[in-house]
Amino acid sequence: MKGVFLFLFLLVSLCAGAQVDGRDGAIVREMKGLVAGADFFRLERMLGQYSDSISTADRLYFQSYVDNGFNRNRASIYRIDSFTHLDIHERTDTAEAQLLQLLMDNYGKLFAYRKAGEISDYILHAYSGVLDSSERNDVANTGRIWHALEDVAAQSMTPHGDVLMPMRRDILGLWNIPVSSGDSVDDFIFDTGANLSTISEGEAKKMGVRHLHSKINVGSSQGMVVQAEMGVADSLQVGALVVRHVVFLILPDDMLYFKPVHFGIKGIIGYPVIAAMRQVHISAGDTLMVPAVPAKSDLHNLEMNGNTPVFYMAVNNNDTLDFRFDSGASQSELYNRYYERYKAWVHEHGHKVRIKMGGAGGVRKSKDYVVDDFVFKVGHRAGVIHSANVQTKPLGDVDRVAYGNIGQDVVKALGGVTLNFEGMWIEF
Repeated sequence: MKGVFLFLFLLVSLCAGAQVDGRDGAIVREMKGLVAGADFFRLERMLGQYSDSISTADRLYFQSYVDNGFNRNRASIYRIDSFTHLDIHERTDTAEAQLLQLLMDNYGKLFAYRKAGEISDYILHAYSGVLDSSERNDVANTGRIWHALEDVAAQSMTPHGDVLMPMRRDILGLWNIPVSSGDSVDDFIFDTGANLSTISEGEAKKMGVRHLHSKINVGSSQGMVVQAEMGVADSLQVGALVVRHVVFLILPDDMLYFKPVHFGIKGIIGYPVIAAMRQVHISAGDTLMVPAVPAKSDLHNLEMNGNTPVFYMAVNNNDTLDFRFDSGASQSELYNRYYERYKAWVHEHGHKVRIKMGGAGGVRKSKDYVVDDFVFKVGHRAGVIHSANVQTKPLGDVDRVAYGNIGQDVVKALGGVTLNFEGMWIEF
């Protein structure tokens, strides 16, 4: 009889263990899905809820992504280092390869270019077998950036008081701020959607931007791939702010020229310089304010996907979705990911149009939809986009991790915007 009880006890224990493993396996799969979709808001909440239910390896893996997504790059590096010191049986080659790519991104954002380049080489040498061709190409291309910059000093910004600078709208309706180097002064687009600052070849010559003689492939805002050369400005004045060792993508003049309106973009101030400002406020009156000391807030609603700011916005009866914030876009647009989620609604409330969308690198033509009076809510603020373009075709990675691109029309509708890259919050 004792043997029967022992058998039943073991059977119950095994069944209970299987249920726990099944539940935990489902939790881990769901969290990996959030990593794939770069939804670090939900990932952070799930990690807080189930941290004690998952393995140490999984906890470090997911926390590394959360820290990276909320600009805690040094913390992310620490987690990844802890992961690599776990017993080899607790790690997989795939997880290690993914975390090494994240580690490369962390060091790149900290301007430790040589270290980031060494990591890219190691990934290609030791983990090439677990990467698909697209991932290998991406690591190799990103590695070319880091190697081109390996002798460049870290970007820095001179301490400053509160800074106000007027923003001028160009013929495309985009915000521009004054940028100078030596005797040259020009207006550059202020663009949170630009992963790196960009400059035309002609303007680079005027501004004394040093060519680093390394070409890379760059994805444009319209889903196209263009070639750019790397360069660096040793010192640059952005309004009243002095920034040193600013990295630029240098594009041929014609790649930044818009023939229909006979207008050429001189340059674009992108995310690394904007993030160094720590906090920016854009007023409804087109003024940029950079405080000496960033404000504190209880908000926690801004994350980074690579070098792109992403935030939550409620649409279609309070469905909370991820959207990119792009100050370099005059009009907001909804991506194919949104179209696939709300296709029936778009067909009912929209009408078909042929669209030409322009950006740095060229023009994209497509057959899309336009919906009128697109209602949204950010925090406690509600607004309407009176004519929102909805893309019916995917644009690659840009709509894999967001449902749309929010531009200046939303800022205007809500009377201004503040982005804080230290506390990671956005407020309209």
